[in-house]
Amino acid sequence: TLTPAAGSTASFTFPTRNTIQKTSATGSSEQVITDEANFTGFITFSPASTGNLRTIGFTDISASPTPYYNFTFASGSANYSTVVNNATTFTGTYAANDTFTLIVTAAYTRFFRNGAEVYTDAPNAASQRRLRGYFSLAVQNDVIQNIAVGYAEAGPTGATGPTGPTGPTGQQGTPGTAANT
Repeated sequence: TLTPAAGSTASFTFPTRNTIQKTSATGSSEQVITDEANFTGFITFSPASTGNLRTIGFTDISASPTPYYNFTFASGSANYSTVVNNATTFTGTYAANDTFTLIVTAAYTRFFRNGAEVYTDAPNAASQRRLRGYFSLAVQNDVIQNIAVGYAEAGPTGATGPTGPTGPTGQQGTPGTAANT
């Protein structure tokens, strides 16, 4: 469930399913955060335009509302960055309606743009935390659509199976011909 953060209730509408629109003209960033929290999860979304300042990802609800894993979109350009614990890890460009996905498990954190992985990170013990979806928008009428947020189950890898039997010996090759000896 997407809920405006305290103090931002009147700043957002939800015009269609899985869509957020910032309606206030404050000029400052305001947030929508998911009610659900998980230790692993995924978030997928599509910005309807470029050039608007926004941060979208996961926040650790026990520490602060500052996002830990996120995509940050630059104001006035089509640039975006992936961010882990406030450190920029990758920068690229995007177009309106591109699809972004962030997956966090105990084994990895992976960032995608239009299905192509742009950055991966191996989490450490300090990065294991309760995560809530986080949407921070600064510009009036900015729209984020096609939002999906959920739990990402990453089961353990099973044991390696036994080696299979050796295959049959291949056919004998054609005999060669003797040249000058």
